[in-house]
Amino acid sequence: MKNIPVSAIAILLATLLVAASSPSASGAVDAEGYVEIEENAPELLRILESLPYAAEGEGPVVYMFEFSECPYCQTKYRDFRGQDLGMEFRRFFVPVTDRSARETAALGKSRDPQDYHAYMTGRKAAPAIDYDNEAIEIHNTMITAASEAIPPILIRNGWNARGLVFPAYFWFEGGRLFAQGGYLKDNFERAMDRAREGWTADSVALLASVGGAPDGDSKTMTASVSTDEGRSPDSKGFDIVGLQLGMTRQAIISTIQNHNPKLRITEVTNPVIMRDSRMVGVEMFDFISEVVADWAPGTPGHQAGSENHETIRVAFTGPPSDSRAIYIARDLLYMPEQAPAFEVVANALVEKYGQPAYRANPSSTNTKGFLMALWRQETDPIPETALSTHMMHLNQGVTIKNHGGTYRHAPTQIKGLPQPQPEVGPSVYAMVNTRGPRVNTLYTALCEDPQVIRTAKMATADLANAALARHEEELLDSARQQKAPKL
Repeated sequence: MKNIPVSAIAILLATLLVAASSPSASGAVDAEGYVEIEENAPELLRILESLPYAAEGEGPVVYMFEFSECPYCQTKYRDFRGQDLGMEFRRFFVPVTDRSARETAALGKSRDPQDYHAYMTGRKAAPAIDYDNEAIEIHNTMITAASEAIPPILIRNGWNARGLVFPAYFWFEGGRLFAQGGYLKDNFERAMDRAREGWTADSVALLASVGGAPDGDSKTMTASVSTDEGRSPDSKGFDIVGLQLGMTRQAIISTIQNHNPKLRITEVTNPVIMRDSRMVGVEMFDFISEVVADWAPGTPGHQAGSENHETIRVAFTGPPSDSRAIYIARDLLYMPEQAPAFEVVANALVEKYGQPAYRANPSSTNTKGFLMALWRQETDPIPETALSTHMMHLNQGVTIKNHGGTYRHAPTQIKGLPQPQPEVGPSVYAMVNTRGPRVNTLYTALCEDPQVIRTAKMATADLANAALARHEEELLDSARQQKAPKL
């Protein structure tokens, strides 16, 4: 029997966790931020074609790396579930956790797209692979490709992370190969539009040069390309002083420093603690859950008492996903002489974000405030009661605190985990309060869809549960080594 390289899983997980802090590399990154594989493109294609993929659909070829516990992969899956995008997706799973290791091997063995959907929706459990040599071989092949073979090629071409960022995908444009990682809906849709437009005879020839071929004849595949001119233009994602959901920690910190270099930046490490069978709290692992940037009186050039006070807090997903921003909040306390009128701030918010979907009336003539939520254009309307509930959660800041506390055995019992709500999409919340004729405080928050946050937390809980199971096995092995009492 061959052995599963458990250490390799740890290496890949570590790569995911540090990817966000990797230095940017110079290379073929185009104006839209997509990475063109100029160096070693045939080598990368040979690697992709050698891996056991599950193919689905017809059209331009797109290679897709995912795992079912990744919250961004889940978001992408929900956004496009049941839609025919006119593409041939060649899908791979990557082993990051025990569960994803089993699913990687099972999907690689079956190459059945129905298995892919079953694992992504949790309708099917993959079998154990400990005594299945074929499954172990597939597992080892995928983890070697994802952690050792593919990342060096990407980095040479300008990829700004040390490893794959999930979901990671590759497509063709006019005989050239492109790559992207992570998920923002408009970003992914633009990439797919480019893949459709760029699926030419040269693209087919590039794929054929390494022994790969689309499902069907080259002429048919090239003729099937369409620009889909009826598609609505992509909407720009929301931001707060340039900070956007899905950003890495490195990007968040850099953006904050560019916005206000006088802010003091602190990274908050969160330990994940679980109680074992002895009812003892055991730290399973830790991760950086927040970045906090606040007003720093000691900063050179800072004039105490004369500058507005500013605090920015950003929460990130925990492992096994790569660390990405899921909640961004900014609190601005104006100094009296620098504060604008309420109407000035209100109009500026509407100019930036558009008309609010929900607005509360000022509570009194002395203290004015309003509540605003803004949804992506493609999000369907939801009942005002659900919108109000979501705003209440935002106002309480539960999403910024959701990584604290003890993780329980059952993922649905994580402390601070928001209960299921309608899929409302990312939202912006703003509250303005005045003192006299001027604004006193401006609070803005940018929050990911609650379901995305919930999925991310459940994935972290599953990882903690797996670590707890290993801890319990160690306790049991230790107890078995103890001598029996005299009877």
